[in-house]
Formats: sequence, structure tokens, C-alpha cells
Amino acid sequence: MPPNLIFQVDDVSRPWTWGGDVFDLVHLRFMVGCFTDGEWADLYKEAYQALKPGGWLEHTEWSLDIRNDEQELDPIVYKWRDVFVEVGPKTGRSFEVIEKRNGWLRDAGFPEITSKRFQLPVGDWPADPKLKEIGRFNLHHINLGLDGYARYLCETVLGWRPEEVTVLVAQVRRALRKRGTYFYM
Repeated sequence: MPPNLIFQVDDVSRPWTWGGDVFDLVHLRFMVGCFTDGEWADLYKEAYQALKPGGWLEHTEWSLDIRNDEQELDPIVYKWRDVFVEVGPKTGRSFEVIEKRNGWLRDAGFPEITSKRFQLPVGDWPADPKLKEIGRFNLHHINLGLDGYARYLCETVLGWRPEEVTVLVAQVRRALRKRGTYFYM
């Protein structure tokens, strides 16, 4: 690690105590569902104030938009996506951060905004070895969180019965593992 590099890990949901013009880089990742729209706007304002002139905010986030360019996906994949879309307004915590992010960044004062979209494969279907590995990790990550997300979102927020959630999780897992299905986020 270079001697001029310092990592600071903090809870961005709490008021920032760093003051202004402190950081060259603020990095956020996978925060979807953590904040209300107003909290997102406040978070970006805090980040803007904490950055030195010429500093960068990097925010990596995923989209609910699951795609396949060549074939129809199992309808259960869309049902799973729709759970997040339905839960957002009920909790006040948007899961559609990517679609709203640029407006919040502009409002916070960021003069230049660059967005890069990447296709993140789900599963080991890509021919490229690196993308194949990424797809395996992505599928594993989704599988690890699937039951927890579903239990909380479906039972607590949407009022589903536990049996309904168990069926949904099993169907989504089966759709994600189905051979010959090529999709990405």
C-alpha cells in the first residue's frame, strides 16, 4: 500500500464528521434498498462536501433489470424483480437507485457525471473464463442472500405467508440454475 493511502471505513447512513475537502475518493457499493430517496440525496451532498476539489465519488450499484438478449426468461425472474419494485414505495426505500442517481448527484453539486453500465452475468454460461468466474460468483452471491431478502421483503413488508416465500425462493433458484439460460444484470 502506498504510504500516502489511508482507508477509512465508516457508516455512511450517519451524519458525516469528516468536515469538508478531506477525501480524494469516496467509494460506495451495493447500497440499494438502504436509504430513502431523501437520504440518498443527503448522502451525495455529504460526499460532495467531503471531497477535495477534483475529488471523485465512485458508486457501484446493481440494477433490478434482469436481461437476456436472445430468449425469454422464466416469468418467476420477473416476479422476483417485481417484489423489489413493489417494496420500494411501501418502505420508502427505492431499489431503483441507478435510474434516479444522476438527478441526486446533480442536485448535490457534482459538475460532471459519468455512468458506465456493465453486463454482470448470472451463472457460468459465458465463454470468456473471466466472465464465467464472475457469473459463478454472482450466482453464488444471489443464492446466499435470496432467502434472507425474500423472508424480510415478502413476509414483513408484503404480508406473504412463509410457505409462499419458500415456494418463491425455490422457483427463483431453479430458474437461476437452469442450463441453457443466459441472463445478466
